[in-house]
Amino acid sequence: MLRMMMHGQPHGRSAFQGDDAGFVKTYAGKAATTEEFKAAVEKHMTQEMDLEGNHKMDWFFNEYVYGTQVPSYQISSSFDTRREEPWS
Repeated sequence: MLRMMMHGQPHGRSAFQGDDAGFVKTYAGKAATTEEFKAAVEKHMTQEMDLEGNHKMDWFFNEYVYGTQVPSYQISSSFDTRREEPWS
């Protein structure tokens, strides 16, 4: 899921593909903690991933990593029924 959220973002892509600052290269042959992984994600997260506006991925890790329940989200939308002519 994280990879999909970072899809198309050059800095997000490189975070896990082994460049000089990449997570894979940094921890090759070593064990990494969940907190180290979380720090790497936060270092390369996109603006859209910052749902709480604090440059933290707590919302994701609390639901998908630390939580024991299936994450659930409510999505809502609305639209304006007034029609505007394109030439107006």
